Amino acid sequence: MDSKKRKLILHFALLALTAMSARFLLLYAIGPQSLPDTAQYLEVSRNLAETGTFTILDPATGKLAPFAMRVPLFHVFTAAIIKVSGPDCGRLFAIFNILLSVAIALLTAFLFRALAGAFTGLLAGYFMALNPNAVYNSVLILPDTLFSLVLLLTAAAGLKALRSRGAGWYLGWGVLAGLTALVKPVFKYYWAIPLLILSGERLLREKAARKAAVFVLGFALVVSPWLARNYAQLAFPGFELTFGVNTIWSTIDLIKTSREAKVKKDPALAAVRDIVAASKDPMAAMENVKEKLQLTDVEVNSYLAKLGKEVALNNPAEFSRRYFKNAVNFLTSPSSALELYYKASSQGENNRMQIKEAAAAGRWGTVLVNLAARAAGLAAFLMALYGLLLLARRDRPAALLLLSLIAYFTLISSFTAGYDRYRLPIDPLLAGLSALSLSEYFKRLFRTAVPPAPARSAPL
Repeated sequence: MDSKKRKLILHFALLALTAMSARFLLLYAIGPQSLPDTAQYLEVSRNLAETGTFTILDPATGKLAPFAMRVPLFHVFTAAIIKVSGPDCGRLFAIFNILLSVAIALLTAFLFRALAGAFTGLLAGYFMALNPNAVYNSVLILPDTLFSLVLLLTAAAGLKALRSRGAGWYLGWGVLAGLTALVKPVFKYYWAIPLLILSGERLLREKAARKAAVFVLGFALVVSPWLARNYAQLAFPGFELTFGVNTIWSTIDLIKTSREAKVKKDPALAAVRDIVAASKDPMAAMENVKEKLQLTDVEVNSYLAKLGKEVALNNPAEFSRRYFKNAVNFLTSPSSALELYYKASSQGENNRMQIKEAAAAGRWGTVLVNLAARAAGLAAFLMALYGLLLLARRDRPAALLLLSLIAYFTLISSFTAGYDRYRLPIDPLLAGLSALSLSEYFKRLFRTAVPPAPARSAPL
């Protein structure tokens, strides 16, 4: 083995050790963490492990009913862990999740090493190894770390496909994109983006239609069984039944009780509207509609989606303001950093506390962590934009692909009050592009700091 390979192995071993140390120390300090969504994920996963079906207990009948509120692959992953550890799977899940998170840091380094050189790749890897968002999510019993890894593999397959003349890699790209959509449904619309890249990039137009068709075929092969199952069991030809509640997540307070004209136009929708208008919490509103009107999950999802569209069209200025606010918070959210700060300082949990509230309460540590995390998020985003420009000069298709992923997640996630956990899938891309920006800066700084050697005199 030559010295370059030994050096490369050493660098990546140190990177893996750094990432593992940060995550296992956190697991040792605070143990596995959960959020309100965790309970439902685990319930469905336990049912899957015991019965082999995606079901959930229906409180009205006391029997298991088909489940389609979420997509299946995370439940498959968790059910496999439950098979090994039993129902109490928290610590084993966290260990597997940590290994996935370490793999993300290593894959980030490999990917950007291939795109922009060894130094950029390692710097990107260390950014992810020590990223508070990645570190905290590694011990959180939710699908975001698994989703981030599959998305990063999808991005790598896409980059390989765009550099390939054949269509084989496009099939793999489509398959991975389908798997990503089955871990979290936010990715379900992305299949159209590669078609735009193929049709708009002049260098890729040769046989672009065939490549696009192969990509869509790979995507469809993976997602079709789940869609067919939902249609057969629930008469619902979609990915998940949380779409409706997500459309009113940021605007529920703008929904008002129905006027007489709306009651006459659509009495059923008016009844749903009135229940939602009396609720402050979107999830509670969804449950209240289902219980009071005796509607199915499919019907509730449809009505809430209509209300979400209605309130956006009726309040365009306010909706746009909230959408922009959500986008800013998505890119700069300090939630994970605050969680780590609270766990370390034993000040209790209130990661939603605003800066003004924290200052009024005299919690200056919270203020500083909040401001520092937001500043770091904004800096990473701005450096990533510059990194995209640098990458576009050497590899325009790759830059377009990474831009499409960052823009897609920012635009989709801003419909809800998203935060840094939702940003985790694109954090490796932001880290890599930021590393590219810093690498370019260091190169220029080094060239400026070290003057060129004087020219030698010609020999006599």
